[in-house]
Amino acid sequence: ETIEPKLQVIKPNNKVTQIMSKWYKDNLNIKFTDKIVAFGDNIYNVPNICLRIDKLKVLRYGLQLGSTTKDIFTPSHSLAMALKICDFVRVQNIDLDHAISYLRGNTLETNLDNGWCAIAHNGFVLGFGKVVGGVIKNHYPKGLRI
Repeated sequence: ETIEPKLQVIKPNNKVTQIMSKWYKDNLNIKFTDKIVAFGDNIYNVPNICLRIDKLKVLRYGLQLGSTTKDIFTPSHSLAMALKICDFVRVQNIDLDHAISYLRGNTLETNLDNGWCAIAHNGFVLGFGKVVGGVIKNHYPKGLRI
């Protein structure tokens, strides 16, 4: 018998909230005003008015913002897809050849400061990357790569 993780509303002073708040401040130009909930290690943004799901198996409970492990917040691809270019602090705009390379899972070179960035082509966000020492490490989901 497996035990399902319980859904828990994250309190404003919770450690997870502090980790996420720092990540948002460093990487995004927006704030989420809806309820933030944790389901295992995954963090979701759900509308303030939401149905009870106590006895249901739910695939995705709202917008997955990311996950926390060992005091580190890792944003989800869903979060990148839900935002506009202007919502990100750092954006790497790329041409078609580099976009195809990114979608294949390759790294990209950049002059951006270290941290998370959005990868964009022709005004559309493709996903997240993490800048480390002038290289954008690819965080495009492996299952979606070309």
